[in-house]
Amino acid sequence: DRALRFDGILPNVIPPGGGFGELTVSAIEEIADHAKDVISERRFDIVAEGNTPDASPESIAMVEERRQAGATWWIESPWSRENDFDYLRARIAAGPAKPDR
Repeated sequence: DRALRFDGILPNVIPPGGGFGELTVSAIEEIADHAKDVISERRFDIVAEGNTPDASPESIAMVEERRQAGATWWIESPWSRENDFDYLRARIAAGPAKPDR
């Protein structure tokens, strides 16, 4: 509940073996529902991050599913592609996986 005192959260999932796990749609829904129950009078941002290869309908659906679950921000986060500038340039050129609102 400490995070609810602030404007939002960028949740990190750490699986039992360590490292980083995926923030699932159900986890986003759980965070959003809890935030609504506790602080219904103001907006609370939930940042989701992940990798979309392009602006294809599949990539857009992935982002839209998280938006519908309660995420208010999407961060394209290719953290596992350390210093791969060619990949990053190609991903930027592909454009955002932006759902229609």
